[in-house]
Amino acid sequence: MITIIVVTRNRAALLEECLASLSQQQAPGDWRVLVVDNGSSDDTNLVTTRYSASNPRFSAISEAEPGASRARNRGATEANTPYLLYVDDECTFPDGYVALAQEIAAGQQPACFGGPVLSRHHAHPPVPAWFKPDYGAFSLPHNNRPGLPPRLSAGNLGVSREALFEVGGFPESYGPVGSLMRYGEENAVIAGMWDRFGAERVVYEPKLINRHLVRPEKFSWRFILKDHFLRGLARGRLKAAGLGEDSRIHDGSASASAPASRNGFALARLLVDGLLDVTFLRLVTESKRFPNWQNVVYERWMRYVAAVGVGVGYLKGKFEGQPAG
Repeated sequence: MITIIVVTRNRAALLEECLASLSQQQAPGDWRVLVVDNGSSDDTNLVTTRYSASNPRFSAISEAEPGASRARNRGATEANTPYLLYVDDECTFPDGYVALAQEIAAGQQPACFGGPVLSRHHAHPPVPAWFKPDYGAFSLPHNNRPGLPPRLSAGNLGVSREALFEVGGFPESYGPVGSLMRYGEENAVIAGMWDRFGAERVVYEPKLINRHLVRPEKFSWRFILKDHFLRGLARGRLKAAGLGEDSRIHDGSASASAPASRNGFALARLLVDGLLDVTFLRLVTESKRFPNWQNVVYERWMRYVAAVGVGVGYLKGKFEGQPAG
């Protein structure tokens, strides 16, 4: 009753690891693996042909036009099971992963569901000492906020096929296209399902874990800067399209309608936070949380980079008048 959809492009070696991990899953019933090759020019076809020939659960199709959202939608069209489970081609899976996904789908009948995406690393090159495991993880329990859609990742996202079609699928104006990094496609889907089907049908399951490879280039500050800016850009575009978090709930932050004392306290706290960030005093005041200067830059400075991205994305979205899809 569930099809695991893996979208891939020119990452044959990583796809091999992903499919090898999926082939070890022991789960009853009707579950399948569908690889959507999004225009690869490497050995991806050889990998998918080998697995399709050796395991009847595995199959592959080609979507030549680049775009992760387009490829995910193509996978949804080709699959014929009630539920779909999207995973990244660089993920591996613990024992019982597919069985748990089946249990969630059958028992709770959610519109969408997901869980944490933890980090994994290859042995070489070594992970920098300052790079915490959470830096390469997504959808951790502490990322979620009461009353808001859970922050699910497209690398571990289950959906009702019917519900996905009802919200228009993954918007092709969001998400990676070829080598172009873009984000936000899963956020648009989750927000659409939250609005259409209600909070009770958007399920976060902390036990539904997979592991996502943190590639060596993600340790570089060039990548980190670009990544935070682009994630902020996507948030801004979503906000302009009416799909941002603040369009769903007032989170209690200071606003124009809040008492002046509250606004003043928020401003003072912002100034103190900024001073601690810029001067690296957090290395002294919060040495356990920030053992290295890189941790201050990653956890504190990058939020300002993301905030710039939000502003640019919001203006871009308003100027273009771009729809969510």
